Amino acid sequence: MIARLIRSSGGSGNATSSFTDTGEIADWALDAVTTVNRYGFMKGESNYFRPASSLTREETAALLERLLTYSTKHANQTASTASSIRLGWQYDQTVQQFENTVLQSNINTLSPRWFFLNETGSISDYTNASLLTWAKQHHKNIWAMVGNRSNLVLTHQILSSEVLRNKTITQLANAVSVYGLNGLVIDFENVDGQDRANLTLFVQQLKAKLKSQNTVLAICVSPDYGTDWTAAFDYKQLGAAADYLILMGYDEHWGGSSIPGSVSSLPWLRESVRRFVQTTYPEKAILALPLFTRNWTLNASGHSIASSDISLDQQNQLVSRSVSKPIWNEDIQQYTVSYKDTQLHKLWLEEGRSFTRKYRLGQDAGFAGFAYWYPGGASSDLWSSVKNADRFIQRGL
Repeated sequence: MIARLIRSSGGSGNATSSFTDTGEIADWALDAVTTVNRYGFMKGESNYFRPASSLTREETAALLERLLTYSTKHANQTASTASSIRLGWQYDQTVQQFENTVLQSNINTLSPRWFFLNETGSISDYTNASLLTWAKQHHKNIWAMVGNRSNLVLTHQILSSEVLRNKTITQLANAVSVYGLNGLVIDFENVDGQDRANLTLFVQQLKAKLKSQNTVLAICVSPDYGTDWTAAFDYKQLGAAADYLILMGYDEHWGGSSIPGSVSSLPWLRESVRRFVQTTYPEKAILALPLFTRNWTLNASGHSIASSDISLDQQNQLVSRSVSKPIWNEDIQQYTVSYKDTQLHKLWLEEGRSFTRKYRLGQDAGFAGFAYWYPGGASSDLWSSVKNADRFIQRGL
């Protein structure tokens, strides 16, 4: 009951391995025993857990006192969680559609894709005045996104040139001042590893320029698995320079992969977070979570021959038409389902059960908040699950 109450998974059961009588603990109870032991609720006696023994009055009192202490402490630490950063990128939606989605959700920070690099150093500006007005009326912050359109050559051109870099920074600072923006989100993808130092310098100089305006600066980074894709990210230096790093917690299996799989399985995300917090303080981190999945088309050997990104509404429509029922995969904490038209397809589903497990991971890690790519991809039922997760954390559960 306590393990369920605090909504925590016991994991591998390593915490019970020190008990002399571990073998007497039922398989169904191992995760719960791991949890209560790990949190210090039930520590055993003389290296014995005694799973078949009755709980004494004294032990019950001690257990309740520990639970009360934990609940109070946890509630104090996380009371502001539900009101912390909940960022949503505007993508594939009109302004009105985006506004309607925001009102259904817990999003308090809007990140419209307004600014992009160009070769002259004068940013491309797509600011929408009506969204600025709406955000102020509804007390939402705006951290406008600054993108590079995944253009490696252009990004190198800007970052490596002191003149173009300074011009871009000045243009961005001016836009912040003119539009009264609360922040900027740098989202540069496909950056060459040789631009590592200059990317850090860009963020440092931009933050210095924005300091007098009290403007938040965040930068998006991918999980570090030692690939060329992340070679340009000096996580420690970027974390020191920017106000927040946004960890992109998806693309475990990217769209062009020949191996189909989850966009973001819980074990992969947990490992991504573990690596990330080795270089970045959690309180300076925002966990970006996927509100989309991929529809994989498979050949006879089970390899992917094509994939397409789909929204969760599109996912649910495909599931409703499938003759197969979704199957819960305990290892990755997601449902999967297959269906066939002229070819075989497979989906790794993102829905309330899987999504809130990722959400809780970020909460337990002490992250400053969450970001959603992308709000327009969510199904309405998912926002209910997220709001329930916020209510649990507000209560210290």
